[in-house]
Amino acid sequence: MKKLAISFLATLIAAQSYAGYGKFEHKQDRFEESDEYKWIGLDMIPSGYSNPISFAKIFYMRHNNDGKARITDYNIYLSYRNTLGSLDYNSYHNCGDVKWLLDGKLFKGGESNNKDEVNSNVFFLFLSKDEFARFANASTIEYRICGKDGKFDKYEMEGIKQVYSEYIKNHP
Repeated sequence: MKKLAISFLATLIAAQSYAGYGKFEHKQDRFEESDEYKWIGLDMIPSGYSNPISFAKIFYMRHNNDGKARITDYNIYLSYRNTLGSLDYNSYHNCGDVKWLLDGKLFKGGESNNKDEVNSNVFFLFLSKDEFARFANASTIEYRICGKDGKFDKYEMEGIKQVYSEYIKNHP
């Protein structure tokens, strides 16, 4: 699990170095005998919030051919890149307080975790397949991280729906 989380951390940091909304990837790993689906994006600062925050995002699903589910199979990753001079510099260090609203209703489920790095903070949400489906089928997804509110934009909503629909199409 740590190896996968570290590889995603590197991907998140790399994702923050390009502009754009997102990219879908489907990859079969013959060595791990798995089928991976992910969308990598960089969130622009959402409007309409008193404390807008910007997070790079990854939506990830993996099918294991051995049939064994792992905690790292269905995930949402949010990464905030701190920069010197940023008003939010150090705002997220040692803060694991993350809450989610799906269609305006509090989501209670999944397993949250966070990792502080020198220049970034990564928040992990490990989900079951059914919980991931709830996110993918929602009309709106909002989050509060360390007291600051954010919302998935239309491109991120399309991204999470694409990951789920491609996964389900190949692994019903």
